[in-house]
Amino acid sequence: MFVSLVAVVLAIVIVGVIVVIDRRRPAESGPAPRPTLAAWSSFGFGLVSLAALAYPLVLSRTAPSGDDGAVTVSNSQLLPLASISFSLVGLALAVYALRRHDRHWPMWVGLVASGLTVAFWLYFFIANIVAPA
Repeated sequence: MFVSLVAVVLAIVIVGVIVVIDRRRPAESGPAPRPTLAAWSSFGFGLVSLAALAYPLVLSRTAPSGDDGAVTVSNSQLLPLASISFSLVGLALAVYALRRHDRHWPMWVGLVASGLTVAFWLYFFIANIVAPA
């Protein structure tokens, strides 16, 4: 629970910093403006969050079993924290970019990657509440 709280606070701080930086930049004009900082940030945070989620999952499937048949994997506590916070950051920045009418491909990739990761952690959170281990 503490890890989730730290992840949410970290996500709020990161989103706040990027939004402040993005608002200070002048808006581009022209027929096809380039993707904004929010779109590229959503892209980066979304892919990193998906990688931080997938790495332990892939590692647990490929790890050798111990003598008692249990899989022995040494996971760091920072990967779930990074995955939770970065996915929230990526999703918030994608929504922010959408509201600013930025519909370039980095925003869509960031939205999908962050959305998948947030959906996984939300499902994990709800399942943990409904049927605690």
